[in-house]
Amino acid sequence: MRSVERESAFHHQLHDFGEQIEQLLTMVVLVCFGAVIADGGLFAEADWRIIAVAVLVLAVVRPLAGWISLLGCRRPASEKLIVSVFGIRGLGSIYYLGFATGAASFTGMPTIWATVFIVILLSVVMHGLTVTPVMRWIDRARGVDSMRSTRPAEETG
Repeated sequence: MRSVERESAFHHQLHDFGEQIEQLLTMVVLVCFGAVIADGGLFAEADWRIIAVAVLVLAVVRPLAGWISLLGCRRPASEKLIVSVFGIRGLGSIYYLGFATGAASFTGMPTIWATVFIVILLSVVMHGLTVTPVMRWIDRARGVDSMRSTRPAEETG
């Protein structure tokens, strides 16, 4: 039933609106995440093992899982690499971990929360440091000037 109206303008507007709402909610979650980080209690649980796990997740597990999941995809290897490696990772884990915490009692929950939050924190920092240079590299490879605006000039009346 969804494919019947797939090409309608309203369908595209609705899809764009859904993406905008998702981005807005992601920003709200990131602000709340920043408040938790600013509190400082998270780092009381963090030790070298948690940081090692977080680095392993971001540097090995996530890229490998992403790459494997894209094996049948007919995209260039560079696109597969970018999709597998870049972006803020782990925000969905907050929801799932919160649900699990409410549903049952587990030992070591503060350690699990600290690990998830450190993964997200490192992911945000890594994304922030790498996204601009990587996007410029991609634009250069495509022959696009990333410093020029793609918006059409407004008419003056």
